Amino acid sequence: MTESDPTTTALDVTPDTDREVATLAPIHTPRNLDELAARQRQGQSIIEARAAILTSVKTFALRACSPPDFVLFKADDGNVVAFLEDAGCDRIRPYYGIEIRDVSDPVKTTGPDGGYYYTVKASGFCKLTGETLEAVEGGRSSAEEFVKHVTDPMQRDLYVRRAARASADGIVVRTLSGLQNIPVEELARAWTGTPKSVEQCRKGRGFGSRTERLGGNRENAPNVRPPVCPHCKATGAYRPARGDRAAFYGCPNYESHRAKVWIVDAADWIKQQTPAASPAPATPPPAAAPDAREPGAEG
Repeated sequence: MTESDPTTTALDVTPDTDREVATLAPIHTPRNLDELAARQRQGQSIIEARAAILTSVKTFALRACSPPDFVLFKADDGNVVAFLEDAGCDRIRPYYGIEIRDVSDPVKTTGPDGGYYYTVKASGFCKLTGETLEAVEGGRSSAEEFVKHVTDPMQRDLYVRRAARASADGIVVRTLSGLQNIPVEELARAWTGTPKSVEQCRKGRGFGSRTERLGGNRENAPNVRPPVCPHCKATGAYRPARGDRAAFYGCPNYESHRAKVWIVDAADWIKQQTPAASPAPATPPPAAAPDAREPGAEG
């Protein structure tokens, strides 16, 4: 490269070494609508490029997660959204370049019944978008399911305190990434071509009783092994007779394949089955360290 080379006008050249080192000069990036509008067609191209990059980042971030990282919630209108839990937030942080900053010391509040609640505040910065989030508050309680079987008071206190920090981090990451509530269709598109499916995600509010969400049957369900949906491999949910409608088994995930209806007449199915053995009494898990990064969905 020589001084007469026209490309040097766009480069900074350092000739004090055995070889010349060229670095690109800084490029001004439009930061608001007025600056984009001033560039007219180029401004439109910049917007489209930014949108494409953000879409790609979101897709790769969601692909990095697994079904256990999400809990599905169904609204009264039937729409299903996926909530990204705190453990999943750890997986997507590198894609957005999110930094957790200004983490406060945990604050413990004890209730009259002896239970307690830890809260932690944190701020965040996203390198990808340049956005900041100030002083969000996360918290967890000693009455929650993830520490229910921890008998050692000091261990329980430690796990709740860690979970409160994870909660604050999760709020920062979900907010700055725009992944607070993900339409289930968007999650399914991101997982296209992978072994992952939304049917493998855990179920939250709107998907029957807690027993059903954990894979059990209704209390009044027949004592037989339920059929399995051929479309999504979910265990069929028993629906008792109502009015002129006979009892049947249906797919708990029918919203994800409305075009493929699957219903099994309960009476016919029961005739074909051998009564299932009574389940063994549940044995509480040992008081081993539960993963405080996966304590369950917020709200």
